[in-house]
Amino acid sequence: MKKIKLTLVIVFLLSITIGCDDNKPKEEKDNKKIEKELGEAINEGLKKPKFIPQCNTKYTTNVYHRILVKDCGNITKEEAKEMSDGLIAKAKESAKRICELNPECNTPELVTYEIIKPPTCKDRLLEADVKFTFICKKE
Repeated sequence: MKKIKLTLVIVFLLSITIGCDDNKPKEEKDNKKIEKELGEAINEGLKKPKFIPQCNTKYTTNVYHRILVKDCGNITKEEAKEMSDGLIAKAKESAKRICELNPECNTPELVTYEIIKPPTCKDRLLEADVKFTFICKKE
């Protein structure tokens, strides 16, 4: 009697394992198909930019920057200037990359800024997140 029960349990477990393995090749096949389609779409998107900025139109770019400071409770003017310079440099670089998509007006000009969330300082690390508005101008 014990031999029969044990055999049935083994056969049952074996059938469950085989049943699970049947789904795996289909999932792998589906994943390969998705990966192929996504790869083709990315390659197509990289061939030519779909977005061309218009001259004298306002655009925005979000910039995040952080610096190490001496004391979070007492930010110096030099540290504030270092933070400001870093934010502006990153905004100019981002705007430049966008404006270069249109050869007719590939010179960016930063117009305004908006602090997205208040700057934070923790463990001597000062962080800021700022949105800059810029215009692509003709040279």
